[in-house]
Amino acid sequence: MTKPKTLKLDSGDCGVHSMFINTAFAFAHARREKNRVIQLSGFDTCREEFANGIYDDVSREKRILSGRKLQCLVCITLSMYAIGREFERHTETGLKILNILEDHYGWPLTRMFSVEPVVGRFSGFPARQSFSKLLVASSKWRKSSHITSLFLLLFRLPTRSTKFFEVKDYEHLMQLCRQYAGIPEPGSGDEHKPVSGDKYYIAKTMKFWDPLFTNLNKLFRGMTSEDIFSKPDYNYYYKTEGISKLCGFRCSNPEINKRFAILAKNTGIDLPDKTKRRFGL
Repeated sequence: MTKPKTLKLDSGDCGVHSMFINTAFAFAHARREKNRVIQLSGFDTCREEFANGIYDDVSREKRILSGRKLQCLVCITLSMYAIGREFERHTETGLKILNILEDHYGWPLTRMFSVEPVVGRFSGFPARQSFSKLLVASSKWRKSSHITSLFLLLFRLPTRSTKFFEVKDYEHLMQLCRQYAGIPEPGSGDEHKPVSGDKYYIAKTMKFWDPLFTNLNKLFRGMTSEDIFSKPDYNYYYKTEGISKLCGFRCSNPEINKRFAILAKNTGIDLPDKTKRRFGL
């Protein structure tokens, strides 16, 4: 198979450069056009801030996020003389994690394209070099902000633990996720210890992944993008609508919240009594 050409980055007024070194993944909306990638938003390390761009786009009279696919530009910024080998390994493993899940559930596979490094120079600061990749994923991943949030959470797992470099297949991935998040092995009788950061989000949402991947179309059946990304339904709090909020049955969109609670119950997940009473289940 012919390896895709490295894409040239057109960042326009969005600004790919940073005056400061940033080794955490930063995300921006983008669009691929032949041999170049056009950056459509500024970079942010927050998964929910990236998802907010879809809310804002749906509200525009003329939408700028092209097509139905999720297209995400991933970037880090290093000193001019640093080599992005670690970035290569992190992104290749992140892609493998996504592809393992996609293949397991019969979803179209996410593709990743290399982007030419870009040098930024600022008065009074050493030169910086930005390394980027373009992810082009199925429309399923942008079905709602919650699913997009999960996409980015999974993709950046290799930056949280080097054990994910060893991932082999679906069963091994689930095992690594449980170990990373401190989730006891089934039947062990061990207690789950308190965790924070991405470990917390994995621990809180992992048991819902299978119902979500299996029933995604059913969950959102009959809902348009305007229904799903309606700002009035979320009020101000659409800015925090990530995967953990959905899996905590705290989604601000009442229709999605109710549908997800019913889906979880029908797939055998034991819901808290408070949640059952709230939705009449």
